[in-house]
Amino acid sequence: MMYKSQEEWNKQVEYDIGTAEAMFSTERYIYCVFMCQLSFEKALKGLWAAKFQEDAPKTHNLKYLATKLNISIPEDSMRCMLEIDSVSVLTRYPEELDKLYGQFTKIRTTEILNNTKKAIDWLLKVKI
Repeated sequence: MMYKSQEEWNKQVEYDIGTAEAMFSTERYIYCVFMCQLSFEKALKGLWAAKFQEDAPKTHNLKYLATKLNISIPEDSMRCMLEIDSVSVLTRYPEELDKLYGQFTKIRTTEILNNTKKAIDWLLKVKI
């Protein structure tokens, strides 16, 4: 059975976090947060591929993936994961764009981006 390898997932993580940085630099904060969530998700799916030698479930739920992987994520990275997990649907399918602009200020998005990069750095080093 062919599945996407951890190496391939990790390449996509690097590309997506670069896209998050590009979105931040152009002040497209909603999409920056969206790409942070996607990067985190792909890092977890890469670990899934390494651990289970199969494709990860088709879910965007970071908490679910982390729980099934049974890894001990550092507390600050866990907080970041839970925050972007809770807003991911909002960034994918906004009800009202103007409301989201107010939620994802430069300060909040900077924190999310920096925390995501730190969490991803840790996730990419996890050995399963």
